This record gives sequence, C-alpha cells and structure tokens, in this order.
Amino acid sequence: MTEPVELGVDPQPRKRRVAKPLLLWGIGITVSVGFLTLISSLIWPGQAVYLAPVFCEQPGNDAVVVSDTYSTRDGRSTNFTLYCVGERGQTTDKGWLQPFLLMWAAYLVVVTVVVSVVLIAAKGRSPSEKL
Repeated sequence: MTEPVELGVDPQPRKRRVAKPLLLWGIGITVSVGFLTLISSLIWPGQAVYLAPVFCEQPGNDAVVVSDTYSTRDGRSTNFTLYCVGERGQTTDKGWLQPFLLMWAAYLVVVTVVVSVVLIAAKGRSPSEKL
C-alpha cells in the first residue's frame, strides 16, 4: 500500500537550482558594469590617470590621458590614450584597452560587493520587515 499524500504538500523536497540564477546574475552584472565603465570613461576619461602606478614604470610614473578628435566621413570620432610621462618629457603610449579593462574590473568588484551585501542583508530580514 502507498501512504496517503496530503494535497498541496510535495512528498519529496525539490532541489534548489542555484547555478542558473547565479550565472544569469553574473552575466547581467558584468554587462551592466561594462556599460557603466564605458559611459563613465566617456564622461571622465581622466579617471585612467589613477591607474598610473599599475601601467607606468619608474621614472615615468606620471600619467596623462590624451583625447584625439578627428573628422571622418560619418562625423567626428574621438580616441583616448593613456601616456606615461617621465621626468625629462619622454612619453610611453599605454593605449586605452588595458586601462579600460582594469577600470571595468575595479567597477565590477565594487558593484559585486555592494550587490552581495544588499542580498545578504535582505535575506536576513524577516518577512514582516520586508513590508
């Protein structure tokens, strides 16, 4: 004989699938932070100057961001470049991709920590506090 089953009660607990929601959250946060980094670097490209200790060796540890604007057939285009400047004026071109990716990683770490803290704080609340 089988045991009686109560209506609305699952006899076997369901396995919680955690990997898929975490993967979707991770992709969403990464893409969102990418757009945040892109917009912030267009508004304030000088933030790459703070990465000078990572990209510039001694004695050229001062950094300058240079924007080059030129006309194209479709309109105007602007490129940003991080240069390391030495004591005697010598410059080293560090490009823009690596500083941009490092800024993206830094923003990603900050946003991930903030989202994690908010989720942990929200999980610890009782249902009556959520209202």
